[in-house]
Amino acid sequence: MEELDKALKVLRNKDRTFEELEWLSEYLMCLEDYRNYARNLSQVLIIQLVRNFTLAFVKRKQKVFRKGEPALMWFLVLDGELEISNTLKNENKLVCRVTKGKQIGEREVLRNKVYSNSCFPSRNTWLLCLAQKDFVSLLGDELNTRLMIIRNFVHSYLPHLHLYSPGFKEKVGYLFTLKEYRREETVVNKDDLDDKLYFVFDGEVAVFTEHENRAKNVVKLGKGMCFAEECTLLNKPCLFNIRVSSERAVIASIRRSEMYMLPDETLDSLKKNLQDKVKSRKNLLFSGVTVRNNNSANASPDFRSANRQAREKLISYIIRNKPCTPKRILSISRVRNKTFKEHLEVLRDCSPRRIKITSGFTTYREFKKKRENSLPLL
Repeated sequence: MEELDKALKVLRNKDRTFEELEWLSEYLMCLEDYRNYARNLSQVLIIQLVRNFTLAFVKRKQKVFRKGEPALMWFLVLDGELEISNTLKNENKLVCRVTKGKQIGEREVLRNKVYSNSCFPSRNTWLLCLAQKDFVSLLGDELNTRLMIIRNFVHSYLPHLHLYSPGFKEKVGYLFTLKEYRREETVVNKDDLDDKLYFVFDGEVAVFTEHENRAKNVVKLGKGMCFAEECTLLNKPCLFNIRVSSERAVIASIRRSEMYMLPDETLDSLKKNLQDKVKSRKNLLFSGVTVRNNNSANASPDFRSANRQAREKLISYIIRNKPCTPKRILSISRVRNKTFKEHLEVLRDCSPRRIKITSGFTTYREFKKKRENSLPLL
């Protein structure tokens, strides 16, 4: 609270010294959306941004802006909470809550449009305000680039969205928030009832579960793949644990309350894809059947498969764990990767036509030596 009081004191003062501006810029790094902007700005632009901030105090239920008003100001919650509501048939429907560190109005301010929703504080709130001309000159390029990237992402990976206009895609893409994770960080835990739908924006995540008292990897998901759909689409707890398997991953998420913006065809495809994934993953866990990935002929063409490395690891995992038959050896013999050929050699050695493996063989080398001395010629 002492630092907040000091920040309020500095913001109230119109004649701020450079030392005060520098301290304020460091303090504001605790605000998530401000931090996302500031890390890509030079020190000069950061000081200029902080200098142009004005402070506003709004009481509970006092209007911040209404739907249809010109977007003349960008807001950042310094302390408190805002409620975003949409008026439908003369009724105000709560859309979401904007908590400390979150911004509001950036897209409308950048595009010089009217506010699409109404905003009222749920309790006494301190806001940082930035005029439209200052926002466009200082943050416009950064936001424009980010919106273009997220628009291309939803165009490529959300089913049926390519049929809509670029403006609608941008509006949908703006609903997504991006968060960065590191290796082994957990995104969603099993049995959690989350209110978000997640997509892999960059990197790779692993789907795993506790099976026979040990963690068992089920599948790995690459860019564009979604997960935890059962929480938002079926209102059920998450079926699997999800954690990051690459060195770094960026996860895009959209809240359940904002999914009303998605077309009905998109939601139907997400539900159909969820049913296919649950069935194939259960088969992999309990009967060893190969997962039906999204590049197969039977899968939905609206979804992209995981990246090449994820597919190779999945195939490698299946090869190591699935019982061997001569027919299966022929089906995978076309794989030319050196690692897969090594697995293929092991599978051929373990074929029922050659020799029956017993518990007496502790290593592959011992087994191979024994085989060379005892195998009949085929």
